[in-house]
Amino acid sequence: MAVEFHESGCGWSAEGGKYQIRYEGQRVGQRFTLLVDGMREASFYASSEKRVGEHGQEYIWTLGVPPRTGDIAIGVETYGSLYRAFFEAYQRSFKSLPDGPVTLTFDPDIEAREWDRWGP
Repeated sequence: MAVEFHESGCGWSAEGGKYQIRYEGQRVGQRFTLLVDGMREASFYASSEKRVGEHGQEYIWTLGVPPRTGDIAIGVETYGSLYRAFFEAYQRSFKSLPDGPVTLTFDPDIEAREWDRWGP
């Protein structure tokens, strides 16, 4: 069964609060912190882009970590499966945006490139 995140008072939660993700806005990009059973597990920089694909709107979320990070297990889940499930729910929460598939990618240099692009 896939994990489903829902908006909650403290951010986003899944599995009865076992998994929580909190958003931290930044001037450039954003950071999303994963908590497991109330304990901070990981915090990743994320960047998003949208594009029109073959079947309509598509959303690409890039985490600022190496690809192997997505395979790190958290019980029966992985960072990749949890963050993908979160970004799918997060994207659906924007009612003003058209529905579309969410792709999760990894790039450890994305944060530095975005700071270079947008300035300090």
